[in-house]
This record gives sequence, structure tokens and C-alpha cells, in this order.
Amino acid sequence: MIEYKLKYEDLIQRNIHPDFKIVETSDDTIIQYCIDLFNSEINWDGMFNLQAAEDRIERGDKMFVSYYKGEIVGYCWLKCIDSTTYYIYNVFIKTTNYSRMYGATDMLFYVIQNYTNTNILTNIDDWNIRSINVFTKLGFEQL
Repeated sequence: MIEYKLKYEDLIQRNIHPDFKIVETSDDTIIQYCIDLFNSEINWDGMFNLQAAEDRIERGDKMFVSYYKGEIVGYCWLKCIDSTTYYIYNVFIKTTNYSRMYGATDMLFYVIQNYTNTNILTNIDDWNIRSINVFTKLGFEQL
């Protein structure tokens, strides 16, 4: 895993595609849909379940869901570490050409711009070039 950091003031500005809507959710039905969406594309033993998601929300983490033309296409989680640091994790955008053009970058930009105001951290597997590209496009730098 490689750690990346962004200072809020270094966030690279962008316009969010008008067909995207990003909302915070704690709705079990939406969360389960996101879990199922992920599991339909990726087989990963570390995937969270509904109970784990509820536990995250109970401790203060926030889940954001990205919609493209009304269809759920992805999600991410945001955790407040302390008064100076946030952590973004479990970022997922479904594998579809239209969502790859905008999805993850728009979703992360929106979450960072509207829900943080200090340093933001994330960890990315070194093989995950798409994620590395998305985060560096927003101004994240490798630590």
C-alpha cells in the first residue's frame, strides 16, 4: 500500500459532470445495493458487509454514493481522524465506460470540497494505477 496526502488548499479544482449526483447515505437498502454492486464485479475477502457499514456510520464515518443519471455507480467512505486529518477509503466505481470518464474523480472532488477542510489521506495498492491516477489528478501526492 502507498500512502497519499492532499492538503485541502492544494485540491485541484474541477467541474463536476452535470449527470452526476453525490449524496451521503446511511440507508441500509442503498448500502446493501452498493455492497452487491461491488461483489458483482470484484471478489475480495476484505469487503465490508451491512453490519460493518452500520458500525462505521455509528462511529462517525460517512458513506457517499455516486449516481449517474439516477443509477448508483459507486461510493466512497470518509473518516475524520482528528481535527487536522481526514481519511478517504473503500473507493469504488463500477466498471462501465461512462462512469470511468468522470465518476471517481467527480465523487472524490465533491466529497473533499464539501466535507473536509484540512489534510486528507488515502492508501492505494501499488498495482491500482487507475486509483493512483484519480487521486493524483486531484492533487494528492505520495508520502
